[in-house]
Amino acid sequence: MNVWSGIGRLTRDCEQRTMPNGDQVVAFDIAVDTGSKQSPSTMFLSVSCFGKTADIVSQYAGTKGTQIGVTGRLRQENWDDKTTGAKRSKISCVAERVTLIGGRKDSSDQSPSHYAGDESQAGTVGSAANGFDGSRELDPTAEVPF
Repeated sequence: MNVWSGIGRLTRDCEQRTMPNGDQVVAFDIAVDTGSKQSPSTMFLSVSCFGKTADIVSQYAGTKGTQIGVTGRLRQENWDDKTTGAKRSKISCVAERVTLIGGRKDSSDQSPSHYAGDESQAGTVGSAANGFDGSRELDPTAEVPF
């Protein structure tokens, strides 16, 4: 089983791209507190989401500092460094579910409705709300859950 869940803050604005086949992909990085008050530490993770989930994330959660919850599968990316030739790798997450939790850390409005101006358009996108059971990729033609 390959499932990861975490809550963190965007470390940069979301970046939306269109793949050659026309599908949308949004990439963002989050900072997740992993330590305790006595021994604080932070993990940084790159996240990608696709299809309608990507559209919603880019529209409502696109700014640095926004708190966001992610559930997805981890993957290891491997490449050769172009300058040194050294083998490199990193762990990233392919989001299957994204929850819009609150505004920016310095924002006075911490509610999910901050993104849409309307609670009916805030909250969780992807996953179970779209019938996603983890056994297949997200269907970009599926209806948005709200």
